[in-house]
Amino acid sequence: MRCAFLVGFLLFAPTAHALDVPRLAGRVVDLGGVLDDATEAALTARLAAHEDSTSNQIVVLTIPSLDGEVLEAYATRVFRVWGLGQADRDNGVLLLVAVADRELRIEVGYGLEGALTDATAGSIIRNEIVPRFRDGDFDGGVLAGVDAILRAVDGEYEAAADGGAESVSIAFVFGFMILVGGVLPMLRAGDAGTAGDAKAAAMGMLTGTVLGFLTWRLTGWWLAAILVPVAFAFLLIGLNRWLEAHPTWGPRRRHIRKKHQAFARARRRGASTVVVDGRSYTVPTASSSSGGGFSGGGGSSGGGGASGSW
Repeated sequence: MRCAFLVGFLLFAPTAHALDVPRLAGRVVDLGGVLDDATEAALTARLAAHEDSTSNQIVVLTIPSLDGEVLEAYATRVFRVWGLGQADRDNGVLLLVAVADRELRIEVGYGLEGALTDATAGSIIRNEIVPRFRDGDFDGGVLAGVDAILRAVDGEYEAAADGGAESVSIAFVFGFMILVGGVLPMLRAGDAGTAGDAKAAAMGMLTGTVLGFLTWRLTGWWLAAILVPVAFAFLLIGLNRWLEAHPTWGPRRRHIRKKHQAFARARRRGASTVVVDGRSYTVPTASSSSGGGFSGGGGSSGGGGASGSW
């Protein structure tokens, strides 16, 4: 009896399946049916002009539902399958909206993570898109979001300020914490990248938090203006060394550098394909929209960006 029940359960239980990645039919793929024709045309024209002038490839995708998939994982998969951005620059951005789930994400390619940081992407979602979505204005939300994304990658977007001198003081505490507690252990670790080094960095950050708070209370905001930039410089140095030594991110960063170098050599030789670490790539030569069609340029994303809901 138990065996028959188990067989019946396995036969008739719902089967989990991955949500299909749709065909990349254009710069705006409105499967969720929330954008009118005028909005889609305006977005397409603006994104095409931006790509022609910068080679950055930005695409909007709306879907009816995630069907149980995790938003971040699906966004990364769509980005990878579509290959958004140029392969030698990884300069793509995906704005994904899951209508029934009331969730959205801005997925950012490696090459644009410096301009469109996770914090900036989160600010765009919270301040530009979500308020309009909550009012039922999907056209306005997507238009405002895309406008902010374009300004961010051009270095012109400024997130809403959160509060004067107090925020500077808090930034100082955080910067001092990183400098004293987190970065110095990473610098000392060099190329080791061991679990012990990570534990030492975590303990150092805890100590640095206390020291940073005490220093802030004793000196006030003026010291922040001096030490926060220093802390940030140490952060960049330490983080770069830690990433190079990391067992996952280190090889990925080195692969991307080798890929870009291989593309440069291939262009000089007139070659159309290259092989990097056993993987074959097509050498990008011009905008992926040339010839009247539209396709990704072979770019990739490491999961950078931000998510939100309304």
